[in-house]
Amino acid sequence: MFIGIARFTLFLNDQPHSLKEKRSVVSKVRDAIKNRLSISVAEVAEQDLWQKAVLGVACVSGDKKVAEKMLDDVAKLIASFPQVEITQEERDVECW
Repeated sequence: MFIGIARFTLFLNDQPHSLKEKRSVVSKVRDAIKNRLSISVAEVAEQDLWQKAVLGVACVSGDKKVAEKMLDDVAKLIASFPQVEITQEERDVECW
């Protein structure tokens, strides 16, 4: 069994003026990941900053290459949102 984890630090290009505006954008990204890719995702840091968000994602697979592809798909999906830019990305796939 392989467990893939990733942490994506995002900059919000739209310059939200409140945490409510930020939550709206982050929720859209988070919901797209959950619904389209069926991967666990949560906002894990920087909840009090208006223009920055950190998302953590996790997936499980029987094949390492599949887990890596799932994390690639998450990065591509996040990049498809014009409101956000990935400024930092950390990934790891471990055998358990």
